[in-house]
Amino acid sequence: MSIPTGGSALSPLDWLMPRTYVTQILCFPSSSPQVFQTLRHGLQGVVTDIPYLCSGVVARDHPKGSVQLTASFQKLDDLLSQDDLTESLDYSTLKAANFPPSAFPAFVVAASGPRLEPVFRAKLSRVKGGSVLSVAVHHHTTDITGFGVLLKLWASRCRSGSSANIGLDPSWYNREAISGPPEEIANDASRAVPQLIHIVEQDALPQAAATRTPELECETRIFYFPVESLRRVKDSINGGGHLKFSGAKAQWVSTGDVLTALLWSATVNAMHHTSGNRGEGDMKEHYTAGVPVNFRARLNPPLRKDYLGAGFAMTVASVSKNDLLSLSNRSALTSETMELGSGDIRIWARIAGAIRTSISSVDGESIRDALRYVALQDDITNIKLGPHHDGISLVSWADQAAYELKWGEKVGKCDAVRLPKLTKRRFPIILPRVPSAEGVDGGFEVILSLDKLTMQHFSESRLLSMFGIMRC
Repeated sequence: MSIPTGGSALSPLDWLMPRTYVTQILCFPSSSPQVFQTLRHGLQGVVTDIPYLCSGVVARDHPKGSVQLTASFQKLDDLLSQDDLTESLDYSTLKAANFPPSAFPAFVVAASGPRLEPVFRAKLSRVKGGSVLSVAVHHHTTDITGFGVLLKLWASRCRSGSSANIGLDPSWYNREAISGPPEEIANDASRAVPQLIHIVEQDALPQAAATRTPELECETRIFYFPVESLRRVKDSINGGGHLKFSGAKAQWVSTGDVLTALLWSATVNAMHHTSGNRGEGDMKEHYTAGVPVNFRARLNPPLRKDYLGAGFAMTVASVSKNDLLSLSNRSALTSETMELGSGDIRIWARIAGAIRTSISSVDGESIRDALRYVALQDDITNIKLGPHHDGISLVSWADQAAYELKWGEKVGKCDAVRLPKLTKRRFPIILPRVPSAEGVDGGFEVILSLDKLTMQHFSESRLLSMFGIMRC
């Protein structure tokens, strides 16, 4: 098919996003026969507001490696489909098993032509006693925050009707806000590589491919962490003066920093034990972790919190190997009470403090430097988002208010947010925060996929047994 021309430009940051899809599965207890029509009617309103959802993502001529949107060429029925799984999936059974990812069929978005990939796809699967909605948005057009905004708009349309005024403003999708005026880019003479990106050397690419180890069979699990216990650790760190002696520049840490530190420690500990069992040496003294930062509020002027394009940067935290392993293996954790001592809190403070320090280092100036640099290049093929590091990545979707969305009487509110079963290794992703209900504090679900031996070590971590519950 011919590629429709005349599409919109994407920002330099959008160019650096992975050529893949942000995908989520939303589980609803509604089995109303009107669910699909309600979703379709609501999506029609969203497409009216955001026409590029009917577009595709294609390569552009300059700079090499960049992408753009095509003109709209799809209809509503291309964007949303449905199937009937009532004979194979039972909602009450799924719920009793905490909606295991292995139960959901993979949601694959097919290309519309050679390197022409649609921006948006969704599918409603009717199951016995409920509904499962799979949604995929091209990562070159958004990040997880923008993905959440799209769901919010769709839910609002389903709730109020397509003709309702939902308050969408053009600034929500005006990518010029982070691209900079053309004259500003043209007059910028800076060529130094900024701190928030790095260059992958050409010679390193074939070498990396040659040394890549075969993927082991992986399993996907979800853990739940009640917020109350994590908050107690946070309060102990912030109120006990532990950050003062941590060596970090952070003045405080958040509950999310505490959870990220826990997951980092448990993952490194599990990988360390697995490599030891395989006779593989590990000479590192420090470990690094890539951490995403939503920078919408950090620019001057700030982006709208509902900005639909990509609005995050990657930063890197570094912590000693000894601290990461110690947090999971401290002798205090073997006691019957399983209580953390002051020594454990200080270790946790060093790790969480390093994460917070790294996040705080991302400011408006460093973001603008990175965007200007990318816009000035003739070839961005080997430019990667974030400083170079060789550690794991720890991703949080906790701020996406998925459970709070009301999709109207026929659809309701979702019971769970899931990903399909992961077939390759995927380090911890903190899923949208589960809100409080019936007087009980909510918490955080975490999904990850590891080879079986590493997952066994991860699941048996004493740190996990203190703060987490394996759900599926």
